[in-house]
Amino acid sequence: MVLSSNLKMKILKLSDGNQHANFFSANVSLSEIDEVKSSYTWDNFSEDENLMWEMGDLLFSDAVNQQQVIDNKSDREFWSKLNKSQKVLRAFNVFDNTVRHSVFFEFFYNSPQYSYVMIEVFKELGQTKLMADYTTLLFTYIKEDDFFNGVREQIKALPNSDKYSTLDS
Repeated sequence: MVLSSNLKMKILKLSDGNQHANFFSANVSLSEIDEVKSSYTWDNFSEDENLMWEMGDLLFSDAVNQQQVIDNKSDREFWSKLNKSQKVLRAFNVFDNTVRHSVFFEFFYNSPQYSYVMIEVFKELGQTKLMADYTTLLFTYIKEDDFFNGVREQIKALPNSDKYSTLDS
């Protein structure tokens, strides 16, 4: 069954909207950042509480709350205002939060607008092996499940989409 909300959903890309300007900045003091850095060291890494996770929450929770990101339209508007570095962090934060507490399918199902941009994020971070593995998994899901018709068609319409020809077979 194809859900109509998925057909209206637009995939996000790192190139969407703003690239350099800083429309959002966290209302966070240096002492708050220092406290997080000293409380969550990589030496005491925990899957549920770690430096990356806590810093992402610290930097984004205020901006997300201000924008009341509650649906695809407001999420897209918020996304277009973030600069490229903020987009990388935001996408990774959404991805990590879902996958860490659940499974990949839930990430694709609950946040399909982020499904493609994670390919770009892994590339931006220089994680080519992870990017290739993720792309294979993503394409397996969106090729086999009608829920992802909108995502599949948008990816196939991207420039250089010939490299995604496996979506047709």
